[in-house]
Amino acid sequence: MRTFKTNIFKYFLLLLIFSACEKENGENKLPVCKIIKPVVNDTIQIGDILTISAEADDEDGNVTEVRFFADEVGVGSSTVFPYQYNWDTSDEEVGQHLIKAVAKDNEGGDAFDETRVYILGLPTDANAGEDQIYTDGETSSTMLAANEPLLNHGKGKWTIISGEGGSFDNDAVSNTLFTGLICESYKLRWTISTQFDSTFDDVKIAFEHTPANADAGVDQVITNNELSVVLSGNNPEADQGVGKWTIVSGEGGVFENDEIYNTAFIGQGCAAYILRWTISTDCSSSYDDVNVEFNHTPTLANAGDDIMYSDGRTTSTLSANNPNVGYGTGIWTILSGTGGSIADETNPNSEFTGVLHETYILRWTISTDCNSYEDDVEIEFLQDGPSSQTTDYDGNSYETVWLGKQLWMAENLKVTHYADGEAIPLITDNSSWHDLGDNDTDKAYCFYNNNLSYGAFYTYAGAVNGTPNDGTNNVQGVCPIGWHVPSDIEWTELENYLIKYGFNYDGTIESNKIAKSLASKTGWTINTTNGTVGNSQNSNNRTGFTTLPTGYRNYEYGTFYGDGKYAYMWSSTKSATENEWAWTRVLLYSQVNLRRDYTRKSVGKSVRCIKD
Repeated sequence: MRTFKTNIFKYFLLLLIFSACEKENGENKLPVCKIIKPVVNDTIQIGDILTISAEADDEDGNVTEVRFFADEVGVGSSTVFPYQYNWDTSDEEVGQHLIKAVAKDNEGGDAFDETRVYILGLPTDANAGEDQIYTDGETSSTMLAANEPLLNHGKGKWTIISGEGGSFDNDAVSNTLFTGLICESYKLRWTISTQFDSTFDDVKIAFEHTPANADAGVDQVITNNELSVVLSGNNPEADQGVGKWTIVSGEGGVFENDEIYNTAFIGQGCAAYILRWTISTDCSSSYDDVNVEFNHTPTLANAGDDIMYSDGRTTSTLSANNPNVGYGTGIWTILSGTGGSIADETNPNSEFTGVLHETYILRWTISTDCNSYEDDVEIEFLQDGPSSQTTDYDGNSYETVWLGKQLWMAENLKVTHYADGEAIPLITDNSSWHDLGDNDTDKAYCFYNNNLSYGAFYTYAGAVNGTPNDGTNNVQGVCPIGWHVPSDIEWTELENYLIKYGFNYDGTIESNKIAKSLASKTGWTINTTNGTVGNSQNSNNRTGFTTLPTGYRNYEYGTFYGDGKYAYMWSSTKSATENEWAWTRVLLYSQVNLRRDYTRKSVGKSVRCIKD
């Protein structure tokens, strides 16, 4: 057994010695190396990772390492199969690069293989150049002006995006000649591409024949009776197109020559037209519209100033304007008022006759066959001053007076019955008067110390017969048939009339200074202030209203107060905010105005009636 083991050992030792002797007598065989990728002239975009792969083998030994080089500069190595390296190209230059792989064996021998690759840059930003618009109608070709791509940064190419009939001399040349059709517009695209990416830019190329901007002239309104007008469109230059007139709207019109910019246009009376002036070339057109109106316009009507007569006359000479020759005819009409007549309706200065105490509104209209103008005038035939007497239910007679359009009683009412015969409660003692309420039901009357010349005092309920006025309605109240207690508005109308027509004590027509014109000439407390009721009383009562200084009956104690100093007169209008109060008018010996005031309904005051 020991002999067998000894023999085996001797055999392996001899084999090892024999192999060593054989290597010492021969040379080392070099390894084999071959680049698998990239292949020759491969391309890659800068910034990408290029994987370099190589096959390596050693016939008499083993490969210990494969080193990789770019442009003779080592970039990496690999010791295991598969032999490869990922090369980052971010910091490399654009262009051709030499790639080498070197394989080493365990005896120090080496072998290599080479290939070439191209690193391509990002495509140059494309710029197709400025838009080119030709308007002469003759040009149909142009040199393009795109940018050239940088070396190794792509190649350029032209394409037509829109437009018919266009062509490039060489679509790969940035400044190639492009030919198109007249009246055609093109959108061309210049694209710079690499194998991996592209950029593009578009340019507009138009071969147009642009017409002149059309101008149809200013709008025209023919106000006389003419039915033709000379138009004033603009005249295009010979190479800027030809013009033509058309009717957009309006009936019955005709052009003398629709191709002449300043032709005559004939229309119909009272018609309006929209006319269009169009300038056209073989490519396009422009237009503008003008309004032409044959409007036989009448003279503006003026009926004259409003007139108020207060002297009792009932005729007036009108003073309207006469129409200009050829600009219409005039005619008068009566819009309101009864009993009036016009002597000659077509005469601007005709005589007009009405009736006394009537107000008329007349209209003066000047018309043509197309339209008309009108103006109104107000004429009032009034007579300030006394009128016929009127009587109440008790048979008392009262003087009356016209003031403007209003007919007033010129005395305070003293009737003791309503118009239907109902007796008004008479209250003489102070305590009973004091007990009256500020309401619309406690009717009562009395006389100031039995002085009948002052007329009677009435509570508000007695004055309106229990029917308060909260608007403009007529409230007959205690007044005779055909008469009523004046409203607050009617008192205001009287004030305005007297101010407007010179009844202020100083003759002015501003502010309320009419008290003296309404007050009686006697009985007032003397006052030294100019214009007050109590001053120079002989100049009072210009209106004939004859307001007496009656005073009033106090609600608080039922006593009489203010004789010679005050005159209070009811209106039918209650206060809108205080149910216990109603509006009145007051004259005071020391003031110049007719004062508007409101007071408690239980106070005893005078009543002046006004005609319905």
